[in-house]
Order: sequence, then C-alpha cells, then structure tokens
Amino acid sequence: MEFGADVGQNEGNTMSCFERALRSPLPDEAKLLFSQRRVEFLEDFGSSIHSLLKAYEEHQKILKAHAARKRAPENG
Repeated sequence: MEFGADVGQNEGNTMSCFERALRSPLPDEAKLLFSQRRVEFLEDFGSSIHSLLKAYEEHQKILKAHAARKRAPENG
C-alpha cells in the first residue's frame, strides 16, 4: 500500500515495510524478492545514493546466502 501512494512523501514508510519484511520469518525466496524490490524502489524513487548502495550490498549478501543454501545437482 505504501508503494502505491505518493512515494516521494512516503519513502520512509515504504522502507520501513521493506525492513519489516526482511526481518520477518518469511521464506528465504520471499526475502530475496523483497530485497530485490527494495533495491528497485530506491533506484526509481530513492532520495539518497547511500541508501541505495547499502540496500544493494545487503541484497548481495542475501543473494549469496540464498545461493549457498541451494543444493547442488546430484548428477553433476
């Protein structure tokens, strides 16, 4: 809902929603999606390059952790 509102006025509220989702007990796939959406939101509507860079770095950590948990194929 926050994302659909005036994003210029509600950037802080939208970011709070993303942070809450990333701290929740959601499955890793959902957290990865929320992290990607947060980066995209900041690319499109963010007011600070530092926030974008921080979100991008955190997304890379989530992405690497997710990839490490995937099971390798058994047949090579």
